[in-house]
Amino acid sequence: MKRYIYGLLLLIAFAGCSKSEFEPKLGNPDERLSEQSKAYQAQLTGAAFGWKGFLATNGEEVYTFTLKFDDKNRTTMTADINAATVAAKESSYRLKSMQRPTLLFDTYSYLHVLQDPDPGVSGGGAGQGRLSDFEFAFVSASADTIKLEGTFNKSQLLLVRSKSQAETDQTLAAATAVASTINKIRTYFKRLAFDGVEYEVNIDASSKSFAVTSFTGGVPTVQSSLYYVDGLNMVFLKPIVLGSTTLAGLSGISYDAAGSVVNATAGGKPAVIKEAIAPISYNKSVAATFASFVGKQWRSTNAFTKDGVADYLGVKSIPGYQFFIYWANTNALGAPNRDLIGFVRANIDYYGGFTLPKPEVNNGIMKYVQVGNTAGINGAPYNVAPNNTKAASTMANLKLPDGFYVIQPRAGVYDFVSVADARIWIQFQ
Repeated sequence: MKRYIYGLLLLIAFAGCSKSEFEPKLGNPDERLSEQSKAYQAQLTGAAFGWKGFLATNGEEVYTFTLKFDDKNRTTMTADINAATVAAKESSYRLKSMQRPTLLFDTYSYLHVLQDPDPGVSGGGAGQGRLSDFEFAFVSASADTIKLEGTFNKSQLLLVRSKSQAETDQTLAAATAVASTINKIRTYFKRLAFDGVEYEVNIDASSKSFAVTSFTGGVPTVQSSLYYVDGLNMVFLKPIVLGSTTLAGLSGISYDAAGSVVNATAGGKPAVIKEAIAPISYNKSVAATFASFVGKQWRSTNAFTKDGVADYLGVKSIPGYQFFIYWANTNALGAPNRDLIGFVRANIDYYGGFTLPKPEVNNGIMKYVQVGNTAGINGAPYNVAPNNTKAASTMANLKLPDGFYVIQPRAGVYDFVSVADARIWIQFQ
């Protein structure tokens, strides 16, 4: 009985306590969020030389930014999205106290370019952009690093405090320089020599993705990670384990012209990347999978790459060019169950020139034995030099006699790679 009496007295005492008696100890939740938001804003604006930003989208791509925040809710940023975004652009931002303190870029900025629903803006999907964000919740912070997560697409934004203006100014240049170094490997297929073992690697410098394939008893195992570039270093967002070594990235990346290899270190050990004209392991079913899509529209911003040079034919200079399109197994233009390929041009004509390829898939190799014009390819601007040569050369690449390997480096992305020497390829997504 005493136990019940004591419990009743305790309950009465607890009920008699007012909300205000607890708040001095625990703090009002809204006030705590507000104070935390003010602290984050002070941290953002207190970086004298701004921040380096590394954005990993939900579309498995990484973009590099610089951001400078002031105390008037204005930010100035640059980005490596395209040639235009390297110029500094000012926009506004603000911090909101939601369930977590949140950083919102509330006027159009380079972050919005990635999320623009118009495919002509950044080459993203219609209505969804490149699966990025422009509103981010704070996840964690230290003195020099802030981690944020997109509130819609869950993209990841890492902010690193710049230590000098020179470091800020070199941020985009460093990303470009490392991409240029990697692209000096002329072939699509690459080998990584590390710690006495040779691995197959797939490095996409445009999306900043790195995949390595190891073999145990002939059975392949693939590990992959997105990466960002800081100085001459490639930093993996997810560590990769090779043998007994855990790799956080590649450091000191450089090109050896004499040996035609890329040198770096990983885990304190030398890492050498070299050319290869064929894969060690090839999934032959991928080509048949790609050929089976019905009504799917695939896009390629750069069209064909050769010897590591994206858009080596210069199709992006065609007036109004947006992207190269592959429309799989469609009935459009009265061409039942055929594939259409052509150029999409903004505000001029939606499909600027069609071709009708007929792919054949044999033992995992895709070949186009027929490529013909259907409409537009002989009209302006394709009948005017040098555009006519660019268009004709693009179509000629589709008819490479040895055909293409079809590689799926990540979900929703397919690469056609020349079987002859792996020095010509095109990526569709």
